[in-house]
Amino acid sequence: MDDESKRKRTNTYHFCSALLPTLRLALCRYCPPRR
Repeated sequence: MDDESKRKRTNTYHFCSALLPTLRLALCRYCPPRR
């Protein structure tokens, strides 16, 4: 694997991991908790 694709994959991973907590917070805010 060349460095370019490796860096792109790492950037995508960081982007997704940064988005996930925000999405989870939004879901918790808008959706009632399932018990």
